[in-house]
Amino acid sequence: MAHDHRHWILVSPSDLSNIDYSEICETSVETTQTNLAGDKAVIKWDSSIYDRLHQPTIPASVAAINHLSDIMDHDEIKSELSNDEWYEEIHPEDPQPEE
Repeated sequence: MAHDHRHWILVSPSDLSNIDYSEICETSVETTQTNLAGDKAVIKWDSSIYDRLHQPTIPASVAAINHLSDIMDHDEIKSELSNDEWYEEIHPEDPQPEE
């Protein structure tokens, strides 16, 4: 599968400036996905190296962050991102705000 070595973790957006973007798939703070409330950000990276507990190796700058979610696989991050914390559904029949 294409995502076998890709991993995801949630961090606080306030920690994004401490991340070395050369270690992860995102390229900058601006390209890092955050939820609508602005209190969670998604970090993804590729790693085929696992520790003795069979957890993927976390990039050093991400591992240095104090508060991390559990590491997620593709199915887990898809489930996380499918809830209404991450996107605002737009209904075409709803009136649009006037400019």
